[in-house]
Amino acid sequence: MGKYKNPIPDVDIHEKIEVIQGEELANDYLESKSVYFAFIDILGFKKAFDDNRNKKNLAFAERFREVFNYFFELMNAANFMKGKDCYAGQTSDSLYFYCTRADILLEFLYVFSHFNLYAMTKNVFFRGGVARGNLFSKEKYQFYGESVIYAYLLESVIARNPVIYFDESTYLELKKYDGYDILLKPKVNDKDLTDALTRLDSIRTDIVDKKFTFEEAARFISHDKDTRFSRGVMVNSDSRSRNYGTTRFEMSELPQEIARVVANMNPGDVSEAFVMKDPKHNSDIVAIVK
Repeated sequence: MGKYKNPIPDVDIHEKIEVIQGEELANDYLESKSVYFAFIDILGFKKAFDDNRNKKNLAFAERFREVFNYFFELMNAANFMKGKDCYAGQTSDSLYFYCTRADILLEFLYVFSHFNLYAMTKNVFFRGGVARGNLFSKEKYQFYGESVIYAYLLESVIARNPVIYFDESTYLELKKYDGYDILLKPKVNDKDLTDALTRLDSIRTDIVDKKFTFEEAARFISHDKDTRFSRGVMVNSDSRSRNYGTTRFEMSELPQEIARVVANMNPGDVSEAFVMKDPKHNSDIVAIVK
């Protein structure tokens, strides 16, 4: 047998690259400006498979299979798989649903509440996040965008129990419809605030120790939609101010809690974590400033 040789392509590689780039441009992802995206994770899925990875009997996986199958039965029955304004799917151990209309999202939540009761009888529990933002898609199952990122962060960072969290804009939109009472708006308790302060102080320590920068933390960890994509830089939104639309602030134009903190800081300092009132949503949040 002769020695194997790698085949030599008989196509001009530069010509081939140009053709591929042309196809990619022609099939670019299309943007939808406002999409509601639900990211729902199955708790314990990975651990169950890790614990049974070397076993020949996969009976333990039967409950997950039954739950997945029932989910898609319900989604098909409700026409969520075929509608042009919505789609439901699965990726690994996570389920997802997205739509462009709040009333359709509310319908999904009713169906999901029924499905969730069934899943609990199989000892399967969910944790999730629902957020609104843009979505770039090619096929219905090929997508990326702000809505996906925010929903995932709500699920993975905020939701620590079997519960589904909504971002504020989605919650307020759903309140306009009859039947929104299926949703429960959790109040932040003292323990949650304390835990959040501890986590953010730990992040501050890593910033001070130069493990990463404040700007990197704002980009990848912050939940503030107004500053996470500007690397933490605030923009003056007071239309009465001469600094409106810029990154400059008079001390009186800053939120009171931030003004009190920065009054004792020097340029380059990173504050300790503190609680402040979100002026847009009138809810308690935890922050650090630089």
